[in-house]
Amino acid sequence: IGVTGVQTCALPICNTVTYGSGVGWFTVSPVTGEIGVDGRQVLTGTVSSASLAAGVYVATNTITSSATNSPQIVVVTLTVTKASQAAITFIPTTPQTYNTTNALSASGGSGTGAFSYTVQSGPGSMVGATNLWVTNGTGTIMVRATKAADANYTSAFTDANVVAQKATQTITSRSEEHTS
Repeated sequence: IGVTGVQTCALPICNTVTYGSGVGWFTVSPVTGEIGVDGRQVLTGTVSSASLAAGVYVATNTITSSATNSPQIVVVTLTVTKASQAAITFIPTTPQTYNTTNALSASGGSGTGAFSYTVQSGPGSMVGATNLWVTNGTGTIMVRATKAADANYTSAFTDANVVAQKATQTITSRSEEHTS
């Protein structure tokens, strides 16, 4: 921001920042200053979004002086987007035997979103929210772990494979006595 004066004496100026949302994310320096005779004062605006949640923020910088065109107003709009999550760790037990269930769990990601699990392909289905059930004796089941979005992070997912294997067959025979 540049302020130029065409005057015959020094002109004191003052900056005031007001916020429509969020506080302290925009600063202007110098806060006060003086424009010399036919001089110029450069004002530097600084933005810090580190403590802001995703959203749109507005600040108004009001530059006041004793000039006839005072005050001058500069509106600053800042858009903070949701961040990508950190990596998710998802390593389900494999192989898994036909007609059994296995509790799935994942960790990592970012934010407060909850995990959910879905079968993407193969001989399996979900029982309840977190249990993988092998519905056929052979094949590969692709399972997806998804961490939901929250106010600051987008959703994220990762896929893992579980090998379905046949169950061990048990054969029981009865012995019968024959008399003649």
